[in-house]
Amino acid sequence: MKELNCEVIKDLLPSYADKITSETTNKLVEEHLKHCNKCSKILEDMNKEIDAVLFNQNEQIDYLRAVSYTHLTLPTTS
Repeated sequence: MKELNCEVIKDLLPSYADKITSETTNKLVEEHLKHCNKCSKILEDMNKEIDAVLFNQNEQIDYLRAVSYTHLTLPTTS
């Protein structure tokens, strides 16, 4: 496989992290990451940011669920 430089890999990393790259691109990125600590660190940091955003979103969803249940009133029939 053709080796790609770090600038190209950096451009691909966001899509790779989002798992929207092709299998061929995945192989190229993964091969580069095996030998490049700098790009591996960038990907690791991206994944940490994604995890933090997802955790925050889940906390917000849990809060909204709790609020909706505590404020839920069923209509009464007369």
